[in-house]
Amino acid sequence: MVVLAIIFIVQNRTEVKVNLFTATLTAPLWLLLTIMTAVGVVVGVLLRWRTGKTRRG
Repeated sequence: MVVLAIIFIVQNRTEVKVNLFTATLTAPLWLLLTIMTAVGVVVGVLLRWRTGKTRRG
């Protein structure tokens, strides 16, 4: 898994610019993809946890 992570980082080192409304962020592509993946995982876990609570109640 570490080898795949290193390959991913090496292949996605280019700087990209992200515009969100009036804010502009410049960061390496690998960092932005990693952050978005983490956000997606957290949202998925929270939604699963919330729906699990309402089904039991």
